[in-house]
Amino acid sequence: MIALLATALAHHGTATTQVAPTVGGSAAGQEASVSLGVSSLGFLRTYRGSQRAPDVGRVGVHLATLQTRVPLGRGWSLGASVPVGLIATTGAVRGGLGDASASLGRAGERLAGALTLSAPTGGRVQHPELSVTDVRGTDDGQLLLTTYDTRASLGQGAPTVGLRTDARLPGIDLGASASTPWTRTSDGILWGPTGQVWAGGRLDRDAHAVWIGLLGTAHGRDRATVLDEDTGELVAMRTGARAEVAVRAGGQVRLGPSDTVRADLGAPVWRWVQGVQLAAGPRASLTWERALGPRG
Repeated sequence: MIALLATALAHHGTATTQVAPTVGGSAAGQEASVSLGVSSLGFLRTYRGSQRAPDVGRVGVHLATLQTRVPLGRGWSLGASVPVGLIATTGAVRGGLGDASASLGRAGERLAGALTLSAPTGGRVQHPELSVTDVRGTDDGQLLLTTYDTRASLGQGAPTVGLRTDARLPGIDLGASASTPWTRTSDGILWGPTGQVWAGGRLDRDAHAVWIGLLGTAHGRDRATVLDEDTGELVAMRTGARAEVAVRAGGQVRLGPSDTVRADLGAPVWRWVQGVQLAAGPRASLTWERALGPRG
């Protein structure tokens, strides 16, 4: 109390981050197929920078995604995906449609790439479900209060473009993806770009495989204009940056001439967030794919 009385209050701002499925490029392929995948990602712990902070709640993102791919010849293909899912927060469960996407890709023997466009078809909330206020001192001896709000949504709220490339060498998997919205949301937020890189080892035997590697993810600052509650002025905020490195492991099994089942598990080993945020935790996915034509 003494410190608060002796120190002037500078500003009280609000920073908004969003917990939502990441939109990246879809993997390319050379054959017609349809697949159904289920995935689960937990945001379980609160961080300030790279350190644990008092937890403000938990969010689970659970998706079921139907995908299809149609070959165009010479390695090119068109793809489409439609996700549905559930958002589970501390005290509420909400379901609905996610952001539908279409992709154009090309796959070769060692290299593959795809361009993905996503439409904002997914449900999105415009009110915070989890909030925490952080008090920090400034260089001139004032206090800076920032309320960090977390929204949990199945949709990004804006059209998004994504790029992805994969390289498969003997025993090695490499890849990278990037995505960014090209417009602001209806409430004026421009989400930052997201990039991923991965590298790992792979063991193939006949049509079966196992793999393990590292996945690095970085999200740039989100941009929004918010009202300073103390001065009544509009303030431009650039917040929400975060990064993590996670371990991934998984495998695939061929079931007969047309069906393949893949499983993938991951867990972060390092993370950093700007300000105070819920950080991504363990994740798991299971996918069944059926080839609609001859398989190689």
